[in-house]
Amino acid sequence: MKFVKAKLFGQQKGITLVETSIGLAIAAVIVGTAYAGFESNSRRNEVQTNASLITEMISDAKKMFGQPGRYLALTTASAIGSRVIPDSVVSGTTASNSYGGAITIVGNSLSDATLSFEAVPKRQCMDLAMALAGSVQDMTVAGTSVFAETSATDETLVLNVGTLKTQCEAGATADLAVTFGRG
Repeated sequence: MKFVKAKLFGQQKGITLVETSIGLAIAAVIVGTAYAGFESNSRRNEVQTNASLITEMISDAKKMFGQPGRYLALTTASAIGSRVIPDSVVSGTTASNSYGGAITIVGNSLSDATLSFEAVPKRQCMDLAMALAGSVQDMTVAGTSVFAETSATDETLVLNVGTLKTQCEAGATADLAVTFGRG
């Protein structure tokens, strides 16, 4: 006795619409994850590049203008002329950061100066400020100091993360100003 198989459906060739849809959904998840990782890495690299630029400018300013009484001669123009502000960010008589904001520098007193870095995006503000906090005497974000004394008797300033977060998130961008000097 012979059994005959009945063909209910034709033999499938290729892939079905369901299989294609599942494949596309998996690909979309992979691409989305890769993009998020790329964006995060790109942001981190930009913060590191700008933190290095600011640290380098502060170091060069201390070398060239750090002798007693010389900080008062420090201006954006003198910083550009002496290459404290590198040529790569200078256009004529002004300097701009990677965010499109101005870079300015001015002597405050005989012993310190302030470097301003304008238009820092809020998504990078906290990271940039935290990267610089250990190497400056004071810092303002959007015009407010983000350093606080540890106690009434101790004049040591520490970063106030709560104030920093509030100031960084107050607008789409924030101006960051760091004070440095011979202290």
